[in-house]
Amino acid sequence: MEMDELPLQHLAAMKRFSTLELATMIRARLNDPQSNLGLEQLLHLGIADIHSMFNSFRPATQSLPPEILSMVFHEASAVPLEGLLKQVMEEAGPSRLYEWETHDVPVFVRPWDITRDFQVLFRLSSVCKLWHRVIVQDPNLWTRVNGTVGDAIYHVVKRCKALPLRVHYIRHEDMRTLDPIRRHAYSYKFEELYMCSLSTHIPMRLDHTILSFPAFGLKRLAIDFWGVRDVGNWSQHPVLFKNCSPLLEELTLRRTLWLPANTWPNLTHLCIHNCGSREMSWNFTDMLIWLRGFPKLKELIVHAVHAQLPDDRTAGPAVPLHNLERLVLGELFVHATLFLLRCISIPPSCALRVDIASYLPWQAHLPDLFSLTGMGRFARLRISLGVRVVTVLALNDDTGTRLDLRLPDGAQRPADWAEALLEALPLDTVTLLWLEDLPLAELRALRAARAATCLALASSARGPDEQAAYRVLERLAGDARVLPRLGALSVHLACGAAPELRWALLALAKGRAACGAPLRQLRVTEGELAGEGTGGADAFAPYVAQVEWMRGPGPCIAIPRVGTQAVHRYWPRWSGTGLVTFKERDLLAKRAKERQEQEIQEDEAMDDASEHSSQA
Repeated sequence: MEMDELPLQHLAAMKRFSTLELATMIRARLNDPQSNLGLEQLLHLGIADIHSMFNSFRPATQSLPPEILSMVFHEASAVPLEGLLKQVMEEAGPSRLYEWETHDVPVFVRPWDITRDFQVLFRLSSVCKLWHRVIVQDPNLWTRVNGTVGDAIYHVVKRCKALPLRVHYIRHEDMRTLDPIRRHAYSYKFEELYMCSLSTHIPMRLDHTILSFPAFGLKRLAIDFWGVRDVGNWSQHPVLFKNCSPLLEELTLRRTLWLPANTWPNLTHLCIHNCGSREMSWNFTDMLIWLRGFPKLKELIVHAVHAQLPDDRTAGPAVPLHNLERLVLGELFVHATLFLLRCISIPPSCALRVDIASYLPWQAHLPDLFSLTGMGRFARLRISLGVRVVTVLALNDDTGTRLDLRLPDGAQRPADWAEALLEALPLDTVTLLWLEDLPLAELRALRAARAATCLALASSARGPDEQAAYRVLERLAGDARVLPRLGALSVHLACGAAPELRWALLALAKGRAACGAPLRQLRVTEGELAGEGTGGADAFAPYVAQVEWMRGPGPCIAIPRVGTQAVHRYWPRWSGTGLVTFKERDLLAKRAKERQEQEIQEDEAMDDASEHSSQA
């Protein structure tokens, strides 16, 4: 068939020819004057047909409703605030921090907090008229303002229409970019204000210029100073927003040298983080007096605050916080922790987390610490040993308390710290006791747990952890006075059941049956690190009514609602899923990494072998 006789619907078949072959064929036809005109008409018809086919297929985005397009644009332009802050900190380089301060992202930043990259929105709006119309007319895309808005600040503020603004001062240059919205009386639209300073620029002007405007709609405020903090000219107790911010609900102060003198009657969430220096103008007594002005507080976080304590630490200003739901005292020394716990009155339903910053003092103050935290009111108790940290987690159906206590390393760690911890704990009301890798030499303290009906043990690794579990099982088998009402025993063995542990479990089952208090239930779970064929439930059948031997995580603990619904990321993520110990998780990650490296080496070896065979 000649070229000019080829039907247009078969033009796609021309793709089997190369560009050189097509050029040769067309050039041959062009050399023939008689067929030149026919070929030109054929090409024009082909181009028209291709244009018609192109126009008949509309892009998929053209058929999407505007609501779906807005959601796509929202995800495309969203930037996690946490990632942006880390990037800014890397650009700024190391700053002068005190020995107790950290480079961590501020506590105010929550995992779901995002800001907007307006340069992405501007580029998307220039793609087509439909996208431009959808982006411009959706006010939700223009409510999170930061320095990326550039000179288009007025257009952005107008496009958000009646919706409130979330303003994020991230970089030092944002002062110049974002100040116009304050100077032109747009501050009434502020709903969230985050100020991150990498220099002394903000704190020196804070109460005079930057925050001297009324903010009647402001609900969330966070101030974070990251730069060199020399002595400036700011007020020790500044009045922010001309005391015209009555709706403020969340406040975060990080590395600030002052406490605001404002009255916020609706404040419900307060975080004071990493504060304290030689220039700081307030102490713990000032902070407690300041807290009296916020009776509606539901969440209070005092983290790594190194302020001065009064000479008389046994008494201080009483702070009644009867609406408090969550209290976090993080990385404080034991004397500061005890002082705050004595002064702050919290309701019985308040969930509490205490993180002691050092080891040496707390062992002598364990009775006071457990008494002030109300450990005697809980029915479920879990004690776990991590890397130089022992965690005490006490739970009820509606609330809980978590204590993180530091441990020294090596020879500095006393051998009897576990016994001292258990002896100081009030165990009278405990019905479920969970011991994870706890090195107990004696079980005298467990005689006080007369109401305990369920015991859970966990062994994370071979060696000392297995020996600790073996000693507990051996003591339980030899002393019927320990946990006399014990009816259910759960054992989680991350690396499988060694023969010694099997014998200890069997001896315990026989001993309890012989003394007239047999176990009703025995549940043994082996982790992913265990080998194959380690089960053995048949040997326990004569002594235990119900025996389960399986692979998987350990038993789960019911988590109260107050431990799962939290505002700040510092609050512990209590999970109701099965137990996977800290050490077991690390070992699993190490094994997965080794497996991945082995697969990469095998793939490289196969590639080298195939290459050698092809060359041969």
